[in-house]
Amino acid sequence: MTLVQTGARLHVSLLDLGRATSRAYGGTGFLITGPRTQVVAKRAANWHVESQNHLDSYAWQDLRLVIRRVARLSRLKAQVIVLTSAPQHLGLGSKTSLLLSVIAALNAELHLRLDKTQMQLLSGRGGTSGIGVHGFFSGGFVIDRGHTASAVRQYVPSRFQRPRHPPILALCRSLPRHWRFHLAVPVGSRPFTREEELAFFARATPLPAKEVHEAIAIVYHDLLSAVESGALSLLSSALRRIHSVGFKLRELRNQGRGVQRAFNRLAKSDEWAVGMSSMGPLIYVVTSSAIPAYEVRAEIERVGANYLGTYRGLNRREE
Repeated sequence: MTLVQTGARLHVSLLDLGRATSRAYGGTGFLITGPRTQVVAKRAANWHVESQNHLDSYAWQDLRLVIRRVARLSRLKAQVIVLTSAPQHLGLGSKTSLLLSVIAALNAELHLRLDKTQMQLLSGRGGTSGIGVHGFFSGGFVIDRGHTASAVRQYVPSRFQRPRHPPILALCRSLPRHWRFHLAVPVGSRPFTREEELAFFARATPLPAKEVHEAIAIVYHDLLSAVESGALSLLSSALRRIHSVGFKLRELRNQGRGVQRAFNRLAKSDEWAVGMSSMGPLIYVVTSSAIPAYEVRAEIERVGANYLGTYRGLNRREE
């Protein structure tokens, strides 16, 4: 029997959705220790998959598709049990974590000898940014350069685009050990439907080249510097700037008033850094470990959001 477990990812921002460079998409984000995804695989007489967590129909569809792809590679069969998985459609990269955990568990249990790239492609994930597909293996803070611009006809959400090649990994760094990531979901917020996501990408892109360049500069000069130095004040400044330009600005503006209000109120504090993961509605608050989690939770609830938990950075390798 093989158990694979991983955490979640917080997606800071996509980068080039304006054909300002030779690359399309790309992005940056953090890997954190939870909410956890846990998958068990064990050899069996027939293929079987079950989940002890609720998964929507799209997750089940993708899960079964991935298992069919893996089944073609082996004469052996297995039972797959999803013990836990991150909440869906909040901005935690739950589907990428789930599919890669299943593939990794089957790879080990059935001795398939798949390498990282093969597992990434089997998952079908990473159509826009590679934070999830790379961060699953590396952990930490990740920047990727997306895909060749000429291969992308139009900008669409990741779920609508299966990549022919994994996004190029630019770099990964270990997250500071004293940082804590507190997760909040504003009351009354809801995930976007597939149709709403497509419509948003259609009206929000292409971006002005100037904004693309500014976002890339913030990521490489400010956000990366914050991670490498561990300075929360620099992280706070970098995230404020990221959310005021480019695709991230449009993602935040696309949210309802409740999410924007909670975000703005939390971002006023000088004690921590605040961001919205992916298209939201999840908001993350990054603090020093010296600040008690209950104090942050109280502030999260005061601004009208539900507290989801406090987690550390997930560092799988040191660079």
